Amino acid sequence: IIVKYSPSGTHFFFFFFFMHNSNKIDYAYDLKLDASGNVFVTGRGTNSSGNADIFTAKLNNSGVVQWKKAYNGAANKDDSGVALVLASNGNSVFVTGSTTNASNNKDIIVIAYNAATGAENWKKVVTGTANSNDVPTAIVLSGANIVFTGQVDNTTTGKDCITMKMA
Repeated sequence: IIVKYSPSGTHFFFFFFFMHNSNKIDYAYDLKLDASGNVFVTGRGTNSSGNADIFTAKLNNSGVVQWKKAYNGAANKDDSGVALVLASNGNSVFVTGSTTNASNNKDIIVIAYNAATGAENWKKVVTGTANSNDVPTAIVLSGANIVFTGQVDNTTTGKDCITMKMA
C-alpha cells in the first residue's frame, strides 16, 4: 500500500500495489520522493511460480504508475529489494537487495535504473568468499558514488560487515 497525505492530513491517493497483477504476497521495503513529488518504491513481489522478485516502481505525484520493473535473478528463486536511493540529478534510481544464487544462497545486488523510463542501466552482484547468505541493509550516495552496507559471509572470518563504494 502506498498512501499520500498533505502536511495537514488531506488524503491525496491510496494505492494497492500488485507487482505481478495477482493476489500473491508483495512487500514494499523502501520509498523515496524526488523533487517533483514522484514516488519510487522497492521491495519484493511474488511471481506466478511462487518465488519473489525484486520490484521497483515509479508513481507520479498523483499516484499513477509510470513504470514498474521486476528483477528475477539467474537462479529463478527468491529475490528482494531492500533499499533505494535517487541520484541528485534525478536521472537514476539505485536499488540494493538480495538475489538467490544457484547454490540457493543470497548475494547482494545493486541495480541502476533510468529514473524516467525504468530501463535497467546496469547491475552488480557482490558475494562473500563463503558463497553463503549475504544481505544488504542500506544504500546512499556520496557525490556521484554509490555506497552500500550489509553483511557478507566469508570463509575465514565468518559473517562480516561490508561497506562498499562504487564509482
